[in-house]
Amino acid sequence: MEREVRERVLPTFSSAVFWPAWAWLVAFRPQAYLQALAGCSCLAKADALGLDTAAAQAAAETLTSEQAGKAVSIALPHMRTPEQVEQLLQLFAHAGAERLAAALVRETSPLAYYGLAQVLHACTDSTLAMQCCRALLRKGDDLSRNMVSLLRVDFGLDALQGALSLQVEPYELSFVYASYANFCYTLEGKRPKAPL
Repeated sequence: MEREVRERVLPTFSSAVFWPAWAWLVAFRPQAYLQALAGCSCLAKADALGLDTAAAQAAAETLTSEQAGKAVSIALPHMRTPEQVEQLLQLFAHAGAERLAAALVRETSPLAYYGLAQVLHACTDSTLAMQCCRALLRKGDDLSRNMVSLLRVDFGLDALQGALSLQVEPYELSFVYASYANFCYTLEGKRPKAPL
């Protein structure tokens, strides 16, 4: 029954119905229904997720900070735009910077790394940035190493060791963070674009 509700019933709801139903189910049986947030993928694809609505806010407020961190991990792979990621992070901000950063580091995508940069900039914690960089380096892929290159310059993490091929100068960071397109361009290992 729980599986039917998670996989077949919740994904058919509009955002106005989805959020209150999901909050009630999580309150009823958290371990079974927290995963039901993956049902938001249909709404995310249609750009009808409603992460900034009162219904979503009310649902998010029912979660503990640990549950909110898990909710970000569950929903993040289904987000399609930087705006959706930003709204998701705002919705579950009470999870705390460490839990949000951990969820974002686990996902390997430009959207997740864009969200990671936002979280780290908001908390301005160089120790957390260093922990994220170490976790990213352990992943071993080019995208993660390029993100480490950006964070190393951004947070002045000169003590960070590792083979980083992307070289970014501090003055170039304003170009990198000027738009999501510039951010993705740089994550691909290319020099930041200067504005025309």
